[in-house]
Amino acid sequence: MKIHAAISVFLILSFFALPSWGADVESLIEPLGSSDESSRRAAYQALVEQGPEVLERLFQAMDPEQKTLNLWARNTAERIVHNAGSPGAEPQRVQAESALLSVIQSTYPRQTKEFALRLLARIGTERSVPILAEVLNDKIHRETARCTLVMIPSRKATASLVKALKGTEDPNWKVALINALGERGDAAGRSPVLKALQDENREVRLAAISALGRIADEKSVSALWKVWEKDDSSEKAAATDALLNAAEEMSRSPKKEKEARKIYDRLQIAERS
Repeated sequence: MKIHAAISVFLILSFFALPSWGADVESLIEPLGSSDESSRRAAYQALVEQGPEVLERLFQAMDPEQKTLNLWARNTAERIVHNAGSPGAEPQRVQAESALLSVIQSTYPRQTKEFALRLLARIGTERSVPILAEVLNDKIHRETARCTLVMIPSRKATASLVKALKGTEDPNWKVALINALGERGDAAGRSPVLKALQDENREVRLAAISALGRIADEKSVSALWKVWEKDDSSEKAAATDALLNAAEEMSRSPKKEKEARKIYDRLQIAERS
């Protein structure tokens, strides 16, 4: 068995030594499901070295019924995406992003597409936004797409979440989208969150209060004070927490320290009275 394992590792490493155009990817994929750990690790290293060009083939190999192969194919894909997100690896990032988007747009099984969406959250750019915006209309995958959009540093990502919020009547989905806009903290998402303060659903209103505390700009704070001044005890408590969050966020900017202090002072005076 030891001799057999050694031969397997030697063959895998031999493929690894070849240029990427000459490597037999299939001969590297198969050992990922091997019972021999040395063979699996050698195949893993060889595939990681080849980079994003093998990503789609790795996704094809993911099969929950073949637990070892499925686990190692996922681990290999995850490492490749991690490496593609490293500083100075822009060509690899672009290639990896394209591969993941291809999987998301395909007919892969649910779990596989969900995994691709989660990986995309690590390296996704503005290029991914139109496709993710479409996935927001898919009830099966929309939650993972929402989480992925939160991580993409583009105003277009905010715009796609705003559009989805304006287009839904589902209170639970409204709450999720409002939370996403709050997590992004982008003032471009403020307007529909302000409108949600008047929603007939209490949970939607509470989500909007919390989100405004994370957006933490002047108009958001002004709206929170109006809520705070009302008699509704639950919304007043939520507004207090949101104002404290806003003050903490503002205090990180020298230009907004005075506004943060005003919030703290007013809340302290109210607590003493």
